[in-house]
Amino acid sequence: MAEEDREKTSFITEEGTYCYRTMPFGLKNAGATYQRLVNKLFQNQIGKSMEVYVDDMIVKSRTDHRLVPDLREILDILRESRMRLNPKKCTFGVRSGRFLGFLVSREGIRANPEKLQAIMDMAPPRNVKEVQRLTGRMAALNRFLSRSAVSGLPFFRILKAPKDFQWTEECEKAFTDLKAYLVELPTLTAPEQGETLFLYLSTCNEAVSAVLAHSIVVMTDQPLRQILTKPEVSGRMTKWAVELAEHDIGYRPRTAIKAQALADFLAEGASSSTGGLSSPPVPGQPWVLFVDGASSKEGSGAGLLLISPTGEELTYALRFDFPASNNEAEYEALLTGLRIAHQMGVTAIKVRSDPQLVVLQVRGKYEAKEEIMKKYLAKVQEATALFNTFEIERVPRSQNKRADVLSKLASSSFAHLNKEVLVEVVKQKSMRLLWFKNTEHARCMPRCATNPTRRWSPSTVLGLSPSGG
Repeated sequence: MAEEDREKTSFITEEGTYCYRTMPFGLKNAGATYQRLVNKLFQNQIGKSMEVYVDDMIVKSRTDHRLVPDLREILDILRESRMRLNPKKCTFGVRSGRFLGFLVSREGIRANPEKLQAIMDMAPPRNVKEVQRLTGRMAALNRFLSRSAVSGLPFFRILKAPKDFQWTEECEKAFTDLKAYLVELPTLTAPEQGETLFLYLSTCNEAVSAVLAHSIVVMTDQPLRQILTKPEVSGRMTKWAVELAEHDIGYRPRTAIKAQALADFLAEGASSSTGGLSSPPVPGQPWVLFVDGASSKEGSGAGLLLISPTGEELTYALRFDFPASNNEAEYEALLTGLRIAHQMGVTAIKVRSDPQLVVLQVRGKYEAKEEIMKKYLAKVQEATALFNTFEIERVPRSQNKRADVLSKLASSSFAHLNKEVLVEVVKQKSMRLLWFKNTEHARCMPRCATNPTRRWSPSTVLGLSPSGG
């Protein structure tokens, strides 16, 4: 305690007048004074690696390897300020814990199970004291209870007239509904920085309730807002409008054509059949292969679109597990497309690609000067020798849009891919793979990257099965 403040704590006894030299327990301002102290000590850590409320402290680390440095920083400050911790009340290295009566974890903030169980185990109150105990436990869970003031009105009416205690059917129903609601309490989350929050109010004659929520913005090029708000909508659309009205949904036009192209492609691909071929490849009839590679900061990948003579389409996406430039990604896409077509028994193929450099190098009109390009070109020539007829042609990017979209999806994230688009993770460059003249020998190749327990064979390429599933 500061020396100038010691006399303010003076008290008189029979032996004399005394004052405190350190902060005593029991003073009304002890908590506020202690809170100011810890706020000053941990001003650089609060909100980043630490949260503290009076004597409840929690050190939070986003990753395992940050835990020890964060703890060392906090303990050094405690040591310098000569503050001590009670080892019996300390816990280290946990992924969740209790803080201020709540369970805190990476999933969010949940209610204390002990407080929930205390209400679940309660029998219907038999007197005013037990009703007071019930409302007190409800107050401890107030953050998790929707419109708790309204649901607890029957209990508060009893407390207004304590001398005339009556546990009515309304009270019993409210008590039963409360227990049922506690079974599935929501998990609270902290708002993201910069996120727009909305306050919703609910008023009645007895209470006022409020809830914070975030809005939902739908980016689309379709006139959804006009369709759902038109008075002459059909019965089916009316049901959708009512169902969506309970959510705060805003509709904004999608301004970028490329952004809408991804959604359009997946919507179209979901309706097409990519599960298998209705008939095996017919020798001599040419197949058309659209290929495209993409490379970005997030990674690199390739997209393939293989079209049979009868018009059946097979889509394929590859994500490269190694660094690759744009030209290398284009070559990898071409080599993988030829490998798949060869394993399926295709003998005639027409390749369509949009990069001018790769197409003209394969056709012999451009010279491959870089060593890596020479190796790729030799590998392509080795692969094309396995087909009876082979041709490659450069097409505009607009005609290669579907393979282009697939390559961008595979090079960025798998989360947006349609379930019917197959993805292969290529561990090594194609120059290290061996080619076989006979497609039957493909059964001896390494295990498929999409399924390490199965080996490549003409019937397993692109997820096909003898039954066509």
